[in-house]
Amino acid sequence: MRRFRNIVVVPLTNRPEAPPALREAVALARTSGAELRILGHMPSPRPCETSLDLEELRQFLEASTAAHAERLAGWARDVGEPGLHIDVASGSLPLDVATSVRDSGHDLVVIASDDSPESAAAARRILRSCPCPVWLTRPSFTGSRVLAAIDPDHGTERNQLILELASSQAELHNGALSVIHAWDLPTGAAGEGTPTGLGRSGLSTLASAVEAAHNSAFAAAMGEVSFAVPPTTHLVDGSPARAIRGLSVLYRSDLLVVGAGAWNTPELGLGSTTEQVVAESESSVLVVR
Repeated sequence: MRRFRNIVVVPLTNRPEAPPALREAVALARTSGAELRILGHMPSPRPCETSLDLEELRQFLEASTAAHAERLAGWARDVGEPGLHIDVASGSLPLDVATSVRDSGHDLVVIASDDSPESAAAARRILRSCPCPVWLTRPSFTGSRVLAAIDPDHGTERNQLILELASSQAELHNGALSVIHAWDLPTGAAGEGTPTGLGRSGLSTLASAVEAAHNSAFAAAMGEVSFAVPPTTHLVDGSPARAIRGLSVLYRSDLLVVGAGAWNTPELGLGSTTEQVVAESESSVLVVR
């Protein structure tokens, strides 16, 4: 099983009871022998609050932070971890998370999200800027059906991590694992959507060669991992985002495990396919850098 060393839970929900994301993080930390903490966040003072004098504002912020920390401490007691370390930061949420990852060495960020537009928008900002894997959990997460999406063009190490994490989650929940690789055949402006300069026979030959190359690269990537749960595999010639979304709906996946584009630099974002998958998915998503 893929093991983590230092996990942080970031709440994006105001529910009074502990969310499923925290229970999942606790189970994962116990299995991995990892450190676990909660990083709460206080928004910047509103204009009416900044009209207070400095001492009044200080007291107000201290009281608000203490109340926020106590609610999170209640979560910790709910999940049987009353001694769980809790931090409460303020300012820019994505920056607070990225700074905590770099300063504390977190190797997994678990976002406890709800279904509100505000929570979804905040989660996407964290996903775009965080330098380590980020797991966006939905309120209904169960973990019994896991779908991993890999791209052999994005490097052996990235794909291996995606597959190991997906296999570990399926194993942890005694669930099922599916793996997909999808690609688009390049097209041009030559009439019927065929690549420029190619006729029907040329397109067929090119498509067969491209498919064979993808099949070979996919088999090589799969061969690098020892799966705890035997996966079903899917190779699709078509839009990666649509293929991942379609298979996720078909198999009613609880968790998607995907890579953050073709790069590892958070400042470059997620990549168009991952952005679309995160925006459209109704399941939890684990984004790997």
